[in-house]
Amino acid sequence: MITIFDVYVHPQRGQWGTSVQPGQALSAEIKEDGILKLERIDPIRFSAELSKRIRMGYTKIAKPKYLHQFKNDSNQSCGLFSETHPDLKVMGHSLIMFATKPHSLDLPALLAVWEERLQSVTGVIDLGPKWLDHIRDSGQYLTAFTDHPAMSLLLAQWAIENRSILLTTEREPPVESPSQKPLLWKKFLMHWFEEKKIQTALNQLGWSLSELLNSKFEIPQISSASPDVDGWNSASQMAAF
Repeated sequence: MITIFDVYVHPQRGQWGTSVQPGQALSAEIKEDGILKLERIDPIRFSAELSKRIRMGYTKIAKPKYLHQFKNDSNQSCGLFSETHPDLKVMGHSLIMFATKPHSLDLPALLAVWEERLQSVTGVIDLGPKWLDHIRDSGQYLTAFTDHPAMSLLLAQWAIENRSILLTTEREPPVESPSQKPLLWKKFLMHWFEEKKIQTALNQLGWSLSELLNSKFEIPQISSASPDVDGWNSASQMAAF
């Protein structure tokens, strides 16, 4: 569940955020070193806790923020308050594109398809599962980051096929899917990835220019029947009788 917090800051103690919900209140304390202490408090205690923080010198900032949770190198729980939705921000990664996740989306089925497609792509053995886990845990958006071009290609293909609005962080994306316009998508993604890496991903996903040409210009099958069967002689004989 994505929660918005009212955030209070202290010059030495870090930040403290609160989110009051029906039947409970959430308290999120982030120390100066980023360590997060997240707990539920009884709403009856909330006023007393807020008064205590204000007496300690905490002051409220104007805009409420989202809480981002992650682990540090020591596997400790850390937090960060941000105005950016948690689905759109992964520590150490840059966002390329995102689309709204429909309420009716069969997410397990979609992830199964994407997982199968990624198995044919080299270089995503470690990256693919992490991306799929992020999508699985997302609350509102399906996203693609600068991990590997195959992820952006799969998301773009899904969004365009399902007429979902696809937003990108830079420049306007092609309006046609990668399977239809692989060259345009290669040029678009070259802002983030090497050309060779994009082309390899397109080839392995079956969306290369050669695959597209082969599918559009199939050699017509020639009938093995004798020309006389369907030709002028046959017609003339039918007319004679």
